[in-house]
Amino acid sequence: MIEISKEQAEELRHAVLAYLAARHPAALPPRAILRTVEKDVGFRFDYEALHSALEFLRGDGLAALTMDPLGSTPYWSSTTAGVRTWERL
Repeated sequence: MIEISKEQAEELRHAVLAYLAARHPAALPPRAILRTVEKDVGFRFDYEALHSALEFLRGDGLAALTMDPLGSTPYWSSTTAGVRTWERL
């Protein structure tokens, strides 16, 4: 487990929202999100931190989760509220 600070967690949420909103309406798997966002934020984090960020965004109505109907892969996308929030940042 990689520990990140509260400030890094906030930065991660912003970066994940930006990544998803810029690709709206595409739905993306966590590994694609992690790979790109890790480069953008400049610090290492793990799937647990990414999952926390995604669930936080989903709780605020800024991200949505869709499961692959033929498997167990989660796909994440921005909602329209997420795009609007990202555009205002």
